Amino acid sequence: MDWAMTQNNLGNAYLYRIRGDKAQYLENAIACYQDALRVAKPDTLPTLCLTISRNLADFASKQQNYQLAIDNYEIAITAIEQSRDWIPDEIARQEILRQNIYVYENMIQASVNAEQYDKALETVERFRCRRLLDLILTKDLYKNGEVPEEIRKLEAEMEAKQWEVDRLRRQLQTPEDKQEKVGATRHLTRDEWDDLNEEIQKLVREKEEIRQKMLHRLFPALDEEKESKPLSVSVEGMKGLLNPPLPPENSPLPPLPSENPPLPPFQRGEMERDDVALLSFYTTDDDTYIFILTQAGVKLHRCQGEGYKNFQLWLRDNWLTPYSEIDDSAAFQAAANLANCDIDAIESINPKPSNVVVKLTDGTTTEISVSDFNASRKQQKHQLYKQWQDKMPEMLKEIADRLQINQLIAKLTDIKEIILVPFMYLHQIPLPALPLDNGEYLGDKFRVRIAPSTQVLTFCRQQAQNPEANLPRYGIVENTKDDLPYTPTECQLVAQIYGVAPEHHLKGSKEATKAKYKQLLTREKVLGLLSSHHAKSNLTEPLESKLLLGDTDLTLGELLNASIRFPQLGDLFLSCCETALGNSELTDDIFTLSAAFLSAGASNVISSLWAVNDLATTILSYFFHRNRAAGITSADALWQAQMELKELTLAKAEESLEDAEEKLDTVRASCSPVKNPVRASCSPVKNPVRASCSPVKNPVQTSCSPVKNPVRASCSPVKNPVRASCSPVKNPVRASCSPVKNPVRASCSPVKNPVQTSCSPVKNPVQTSCSPVKNPVQTSCSLVKGSPVKDSPVKEYEEQEKIADNCQKVYDLVVEAKKSIGGEKPFDNPYYWAGFVCQGEG
Repeated sequence: MDWAMTQNNLGNAYLYRIRGDKAQYLENAIACYQDALRVAKPDTLPTLCLTISRNLADFASKQQNYQLAIDNYEIAITAIEQSRDWIPDEIARQEILRQNIYVYENMIQASVNAEQYDKALETVERFRCRRLLDLILTKDLYKNGEVPEEIRKLEAEMEAKQWEVDRLRRQLQTPEDKQEKVGATRHLTRDEWDDLNEEIQKLVREKEEIRQKMLHRLFPALDEEKESKPLSVSVEGMKGLLNPPLPPENSPLPPLPSENPPLPPFQRGEMERDDVALLSFYTTDDDTYIFILTQAGVKLHRCQGEGYKNFQLWLRDNWLTPYSEIDDSAAFQAAANLANCDIDAIESINPKPSNVVVKLTDGTTTEISVSDFNASRKQQKHQLYKQWQDKMPEMLKEIADRLQINQLIAKLTDIKEIILVPFMYLHQIPLPALPLDNGEYLGDKFRVRIAPSTQVLTFCRQQAQNPEANLPRYGIVENTKDDLPYTPTECQLVAQIYGVAPEHHLKGSKEATKAKYKQLLTREKVLGLLSSHHAKSNLTEPLESKLLLGDTDLTLGELLNASIRFPQLGDLFLSCCETALGNSELTDDIFTLSAAFLSAGASNVISSLWAVNDLATTILSYFFHRNRAAGITSADALWQAQMELKELTLAKAEESLEDAEEKLDTVRASCSPVKNPVRASCSPVKNPVRASCSPVKNPVQTSCSPVKNPVRASCSPVKNPVRASCSPVKNPVRASCSPVKNPVRASCSPVKNPVQTSCSPVKNPVQTSCSPVKNPVQTSCSLVKGSPVKDSPVKEYEEQEKIADNCQKVYDLVVEAKKSIGGEKPFDNPYYWAGFVCQGEG
């Protein structure tokens, strides 16, 4: 070791010697460094090896000897990674990477200068998301549930700390008249209030210390696993990701009978390896690079002048920071309005049990009502969100110009799908919504998939599927705070598509508790989950980002516990706010709720980049799940749903409803060999469907008319009788002629299922001659006694009836959107349609 250090020092001396033959001294310096590296190896003396190889590589790069630089930066990076593996402390590991990130940067730049773009791409993907990858791999150690008892005890300690934090927070958030129920003093003093906040911070710190202790136990086992299965990052390995993901054999989510989604401009069956490109972003001090990987190799798209300060910090200051400051800005503006002062005169705002204390810069204080403050802050917050979302199209246009998107897509000849791997603050940008010169979006031109890194994507793709036949296929967690107006409709739609069992549908604050949420994933082992409720990202303390459940919160830190593992989970739709929102570092590690679910075993996570709109999300979620039920992969299902939502109009929703009703009529008619068997198979008249509307025998339907399609057009000569006939009520489609829940397909009968019960000898005497059997319509649809219902036209009718019901709900939602949002296309602003990303296998 001493000899190696001597050689390194001698090399430095030769390098900076002024007198004599400069060229010879440089040769001597290189020789000394190389001699030192024969002793200081990455796997024996990694710290010394890093110093020596970095010195030699930096010198070679300055001399434009890029191959020598690349060779020695490679040695230096190997030494860095060896040092990380030897340290069982997560924070220390991350610090090593952060302190030496410039070695990777210099390696990438040397590779670009040498036009070795494959080496540059491999280096970018080598350091990206390493902290997340470590945590994912710790979960892989215990995928069968064999978590050591020592780890379980530490997790129990963390759980106890979290329980105490939650209890104290409930005291702070609960009105005074209810504080006794949660164990608080009835009247908290200001000192007690401050003490509670201080105690909460103390518990959070203690919880993090326990977590670090737990990771200290986990990482040695992880390193042993990595030795047996070494991680490698290669361009050839990345090319395997260009294969379109296909459902595994015996997939736990086979296609279901469902509404046919709108066809994309090209079919999945047409996709080939050569149709897909991976675009990996990276920003240097001077430029932003986009490495384009196809089966033909790696090309480079360079955005000159868009370096770290000019581009990444610009994204932070103009996109993320204004959004993240909305809460504080709204609070300060509300306080300024109520305290009758300028906003710059406020030094701090301190919420107290019964009032809010506003401290001014001149040292004086004023008190304002909590209720007045909360009402004003809510109003200010709404205005600031509106300003941020209105600015979004302008911001996206500038980002597209800075990234030279139109020049980029010119290099993607014959490409139909792109896998995007963002860098730093680009993780927060809805890249499919980048506008093109021709008026389209990037998402119009290509299918788009998003991945945190190629290594994370590889892990998700290699996840062993667990298609256990007896597992429930889907679960739902709905509206945990009972305050989202459209979420129940979303969950009803999805529950109907997948036939979700009641015990796997957790509704409202009473059912959707943290314990039941975790049980649904880890013990009930649902294969897919819609999680539709509130969530909140914490940009300063990512591990405190949380899902807001009925009784308490489920934090990101808890999701990282080794015992929380659900490798069977295929799709997770986090229909919540900010589940993909996080802060970025130079190491490109971004901790979000979606990343935590990926680390726990989910193959695909659909998550949100901001506080999404409840109404728009309800429709998007329905479109996504309808597409998935039709057998479309997750990334495609989201992409198609987004494209459909942004183009959605009231006319299109109406057309879908009419088509669904027409198909329903056709299926109904197919239930019997006679010409029109729906309700008239027992009548000799020419048109028995409308003959049953006799004012004598069936006075309920006297308003029917012998028009061509009386089922949907009866009683009205208007242009669109489907929803206008007979009634001005809010929902006339199925309200015409009758106050019953579904009169259009119930034909004015109050029975639950008139299609199958219209032959009753009591309620419908016109058809008493049909048959004395309990369900004559269904019986007539089967040629063989005992034929399975699932193969009968009746089953098809029921499925088509569900589709028509769903189309009606979507139509009603678009009517609401026209009122609340306005415009021919209410959701065409990217704020409404582009807020979700699909991360994982796809």
